[in-house]
Amino acid sequence: AGRRELSVPLAGVPLPLVDGELRSGIASVGATFAGMYADVGDATGRFLDGELYARWLLSSEFQIFGGYRYILLDAAGKASDRKFDADVAIDGLFFGCGICF
Repeated sequence: AGRRELSVPLAGVPLPLVDGELRSGIASVGATFAGMYADVGDATGRFLDGELYARWLLSSEFQIFGGYRYILLDAAGKASDRKFDADVAIDGLFFGCGICF
């Protein structure tokens, strides 16, 4: 069977975030972007998360929304003399509904 190792490095890493929304009547469009980078000795990594969306208020309590989201996780390093590399990108359309209160 394959060998497995669990490594749990802890590091306080800030996550800067930019968020903007333009509202007009019952509709709004917006964008959000966040990203972070960490170097914890034997490993480095970055995380990026971006989103574009539109939102429509159906009433004062209900809304529907949809958009596009992109998430990137890129990490590489060395643990117990073994190199690792993880590159994950997830993107796609999303939609949903919400309750406002």
